[in-house]
Amino acid sequence: MTIINLRNMKNIRKFTRSRNLYYINNEARRSFLFLYISIIILTLIFQICAAKASAENTNEIFPKLLSVKYKNGKLEIKFEPLKNEAITYKIYRSTSPILGKTDLEESKLVGTITKSDLPFFDTPEMDGRYYYAVIAVLNKKDIFKLVPLQNTLMYPAQYSPYPKPVKIIRIAKSSNTGINIYFGPVKKDWQYSLYISTDTIDNKTFKLLKPYHVLKPKRDADTSMFSINIEPDKKYYFAITVTNRLGVTNDALVKGENLTTTPYSIPKELKSEIKPESKKQKSVVTNVAKTPSKTEEKKVSKRKKVTKAPVKKKSVNIDLIIKNTAKYYFNRGNYSRTIRELKYVDYKYKLTPGQKAKIYYLIAQSYYYLGNRKKALKYFILCKDYPLFRKESEGWINRILEEIP
Repeated sequence: MTIINLRNMKNIRKFTRSRNLYYINNEARRSFLFLYISIIILTLIFQICAAKASAENTNEIFPKLLSVKYKNGKLEIKFEPLKNEAITYKIYRSTSPILGKTDLEESKLVGTITKSDLPFFDTPEMDGRYYYAVIAVLNKKDIFKLVPLQNTLMYPAQYSPYPKPVKIIRIAKSSNTGINIYFGPVKKDWQYSLYISTDTIDNKTFKLLKPYHVLKPKRDADTSMFSINIEPDKKYYFAITVTNRLGVTNDALVKGENLTTTPYSIPKELKSEIKPESKKQKSVVTNVAKTPSKTEEKKVSKRKKVTKAPVKKKSVNIDLIIKNTAKYYFNRGNYSRTIRELKYVDYKYKLTPGQKAKIYYLIAQSYYYLGNRKKALKYFILCKDYPLFRKESEGWINRILEEIP
């Protein structure tokens, strides 16, 4: 009996131990599961909050102070990037203003860059005027935030491709001392300069020459020509350079294309014998001026004085003047003429605060692009006093203060 009781006692102990371990393991599993579920819930809450915060912050994620400048046949694009280096930027180009998401979709994507790729250079296929816009890309998501005068242009940038050398097609004699130099192809609004020399022309001697004749071709013409006079029995060499409509000149000389390698001359013609004139002298007729008669003097004295009516002063459209100055001078890179015209308008007429803000903003940008940072800073500070361009002026002022040593 004792042996049986001992065996039962051992079995009971084993059973209680296993049961206690079972309860302990169940409690551990429950606590671990609770901890796991709480972590998942906390991460979800954190992600939702972060998503809301990022959605609120995306309204402020856009590059600032976009500027596009024409340089040597290319468009130089600059802007102020954001501090976050993980952000990339997409640059769009269009022939019309880019003001919304639909405009971006219709525009051409010309590049995706990072902060280190600035400045970015673009070369469109055709001559014309182009608008640009830049948006930020965060976590592979485009942030469609467009702010005028910050990351999208309100005025187009003028572009003209870098000119290619022309080809001298033929040289033909037109008279005893005249020749026609035919060349092509010719583009509208481009300028062509002819250089001549009695010695061979190369890169060294070309720098010492001055244009002999400058030609602006006619519209819708495939070829054009120079008509010049040269001395007979002299050898001449010719070279032609091209300047596009924005003033960029291609001075490269290509033998057999825009530079003649063989001299051209007109042979001197023999003079025919001249017969002596007859000794008879022709009578010389002298014209004597008539003195006015008394009746004519009376007629002159009795002429009525014409009284001129007072001229009415025409009203001046200042906004149109500012718009045309920006269109024909500022957008074409003629910044010195822009400054001169707008300073005259500021001196001559009484302006509204909005007109003064536009004038100061264009003058300041013109000085900046000309490299005069101090005068640009002065006019940006003046522009800052007006609410129209206050934010933009503050951004330009910070940029200039960083650039000035």
